[in-house]
Amino acid sequence: MSIVELSLVLLVIVGIIWGLKKGVKKIPDLARILGTARGEFYRAYREHAGFSENESDTSSDYMLVERARKLGISVKGKTRAQISQEINARTESSNP
Repeated sequence: MSIVELSLVLLVIVGIIWGLKKGVKKIPDLARILGTARGEFYRAYREHAGFSENESDTSSDYMLVERARKLGISVKGKTRAQISQEINARTESSNP
């Protein structure tokens, strides 16, 4: 199980427990807390992956980084465009 899957499962479990303790009236608060937690998670992930601050947050970043890692490409300190170019070069050279 990847760290993302584990994090999502943990958030759901915490959400269910919190919802049972606080009741249905607190669901909007829970949604806000989960949204904040998700934002913090992706911010930390992007920092760890080496994306620059001015690039937008998208889930496609995660897929791009995972594809690069599967191909053995380092993503530290590279932009999305640089990573994409390396992925394209690697896949074109492996396909005859």
